[in-house]
Formats: sequence, C-alpha cells, structure tokens
Amino acid sequence: MNLSHLSCTTAHDRLSEVDDSQSLLQLERSFQINDDLLQAQYPNGLTLDVGWFTLTSISNTEGPYPLRCFLVRLIRNADWTTPALQIVARDFSELRDALQLVEQWATGLKD
Repeated sequence: MNLSHLSCTTAHDRLSEVDDSQSLLQLERSFQINDDLLQAQYPNGLTLDVGWFTLTSISNTEGPYPLRCFLVRLIRNADWTTPALQIVARDFSELRDALQLVEQWATGLKD
C-alpha cells in the first residue's frame, strides 16, 4: 500500500508492504495483516497507529457480531485510552480515505 502522501516519520511500517490488490481474507489468513501494521509520529507529537482488528459490532436484531476492520487512531500526549481521532475502515478504499483524513487533521492541528 502506498503511504508516500503521509508526512509523518515512520517508527514501524508493515502496511506499505501489504499488496492491497489481494483480498483482505487472503491477507489475514497469510498473517500479512494484523493489529500492528503502522506506527508513525507527526512533528507536532501526534502518533498515527493502524492495525487490523476484530471488533464487536453494535447489536443488530440477531445480537452483536464480529467486524474485521482496520482501526486508524491518532494519539495525542501518549493517551492511548482516549484517541484524538479514531476511524474504522472496512476495506482498503476506506483505509486510504481514513489515512488522508488523518493526514489533513494532523497537519492542520495547532498544539
């Protein structure tokens, strides 16, 4: 996956090695996506974190169900319990949109 549009400094990056033309199920089964895909630091101290998780969805008529998704978080002041921004992306298209939004938000934020 191309991450060249991000202006942050990468501390850990497995996401750029992921072939986003493959199916998510195939990538998950081959352990190419997991909860530790990307962590990067913006100059203003914000941390970008991206992982692949199984979350419990909001209940529907049949009850809660597992939702596999990318979780994109922007962390301020090392407060991992309360992200400044958190976005759920269900596929690569939504992940690209989420990363673009995070980039705009993080670079436009004044501390």
